[in-house]
Amino acid sequence: MNGAACSDAVDDYHCDCLLGWRGKTCDEDIDECLSNPCLHGICTNTPASFKCSCSAGYTGVLCGEKIDNCAEVLCNNGTCKNMVNNYQCICKRGWEDADGIHCIQNSDDCVNINCLNGGSCIDKINTFECDCSVGFSGKYCSINKDDCEPHSCHHGGTCVDGANTFTCICPKGWTGNNCSDDIDECDSHPCNPHRATCTNTDGSYTCTCKEDYHGDGITCNEIRLFTYGLKVGDQRSWINAHDYTSPIFSPPFGIPFGNSMFYRLYVSNIIHLLSLNCSILLFNIPLIYLYQQYP
Repeated sequence: MNGAACSDAVDDYHCDCLLGWRGKTCDEDIDECLSNPCLHGICTNTPASFKCSCSAGYTGVLCGEKIDNCAEVLCNNGTCKNMVNNYQCICKRGWEDADGIHCIQNSDDCVNINCLNGGSCIDKINTFECDCSVGFSGKYCSINKDDCEPHSCHHGGTCVDGANTFTCICPKGWTGNNCSDDIDECDSHPCNPHRATCTNTDGSYTCTCKEDYHGDGITCNEIRLFTYGLKVGDQRSWINAHDYTSPIFSPPFGIPFGNSMFYRLYVSNIIHLLSLNCSILLFNIPLIYLYQQYP
């Protein structure tokens, strides 16, 4: 039966059964499901065979093949992981799903990022960047750039760094942002205003007594034109003062001094004076001269 081949024997016969059948006459169906041939499914026995009803996510005669659920899935900036009757898009760092589309939107990496000192956060793919305000640097704009580096305070000035700026503390005699401007000290008239000239120099000044006067430029004494040279008593002091008292000595005759004749002598307590180059007219008290020439 069932397509078996019969062989004659002595007083008997023999049936060669086809696959799936057994018995003397090949009329018994073999239950192939007893061996559990279906790997991921339910086995149903059929005449001389069986059928596997696969579980979800599997296919094939024996349900041993997993269905590739990623075959028609676009994960964009991610990787598809095949699962049983499902899939999963594993996005690369910095990407996320948006509007049902997998791994299409760049994640906002600026969330919870605080860029300091007025800096602003720029979102990038899987990272961020702080756009720092001028004068600051670093990942979070926390580093104040040394503005003294590309600049120099001239003439020994001291540079003090600030926020996007610097300040030069200039030495005496200099001014300007970089201490490069020379202060003209002569503008303040530091020298004797009538008997000396002021010359401005780099960072300083010099006072020079005019011709026929001798001194440091602050005090200039007139040189008397005597043939024996410049000695003590050969100079007279010109001092600008207005606190003198009434004359205490008004000789009826002129007093030769320098190249002129004088007839009044005033006393003050500002300057200790010398003598009039005369052993008789020697004063040992504070004096200031204010001579008036004869016309």
